[in-house]
Amino acid sequence: MPKKIQVTEGMILSASIELIRLNGIESISTRKIAQHLNCSTQPIYSTFKTVKDLETASLLKIKDLLVNNYLNADTSEDKFLQMGLGYIQFAKCEKNLFKALYASGNLIKNDASTSNRLLDTMKQGDKMGTLEDEKLRKIHRKISIFVHGLAFLIIDNDQLYSDEEIRILLIESAQAFTHWETKEDK
Repeated sequence: MPKKIQVTEGMILSASIELIRLNGIESISTRKIAQHLNCSTQPIYSTFKTVKDLETASLLKIKDLLVNNYLNADTSEDKFLQMGLGYIQFAKCEKNLFKALYASGNLIKNDASTSNRLLDTMKQGDKMGTLEDEKLRKIHRKISIFVHGLAFLIIDNDQLYSDEEIRILLIESAQAFTHWETKEDK
C-alpha cells in the first residue's frame, strides 16, 4: 500500500495564498485547496476548524509577506519612506493579496508591539527623531490615509505614476503632514 502524503499546515496555507493571489480571497474554499493539493478536504479540516480560521491564518501569512518582503526591504532609503514605497509596491505587484488584506473586510489589526516598532522606524526618519510619540502617531495616521488611497489608485492603474513620482509624492506628503503637526501656532 502506497504511503499517504502528509499534508501540512504550511502546504495548506501556501495553496490558499496561491489561490488568493490568482483569483482573490473569494476563491478560498476547502474543496479548491484540496484540489490544488491533490488531496481530500479531511487534512484541511483537521488543521483548521472552519474556513474562517483558514482565511484568518492566510491573511496573517499575507501580512507577514508584506512586512518581510516589502515594508522591511533592505534599501538605502529612509526606513519610513521605504515602508510607504514597499506598501505601494506590494499593492502593485500583489493586487489580489493587497485586496485580501485591505478590501475584504477581514483586516488584521496591528498590536501594540507593531505600533511601537512603527514609532521606532519613524524616529529613524529624517526630522522625525525628535518628535513626541503622539505627534508621530498623528503624522502616521495622516500619511497612512494618503498612502492607502494612493495604493488603491495604483491597483486600478499601475501606470498612473512612475516609481519616481510615487517616491516624490510620499516624501512631499510626509513633509507636509510633519510640518502641519509641528506648527507652533496650531
